[in-house]
Amino acid sequence: MLAIAYPPQTECDEESENWEFALLLQEQDSKIQQRALLNLALSQLSEKERFVIKRLYWDGWTETEIAQALNMSQQAINKIKKRTLQKLRDMLS
Repeated sequence: MLAIAYPPQTECDEESENWEFALLLQEQDSKIQQRALLNLALSQLSEKERFVIKRLYWDGWTETEIAQALNMSQQAINKIKKRTLQKLRDMLS
């Protein structure tokens, strides 16, 4: 069995680890806040807008597949997508 010798941890190393841990927590909080803001913005969309965005970006559907599901043209779905993405950008900026 191979024994690995680690250098003794110094006070400076502990401070560095604490600082890195604090940064990780801050990053996690930021992600949680971003998700909450996105969920809030999505809740303000119409049902059709939300359906299009979720199918495109969560479920990986194509515009054509969404058009068939909603009995619309692919061009209409593209317009909804563009308008909705701009709406989300405006809400989140």
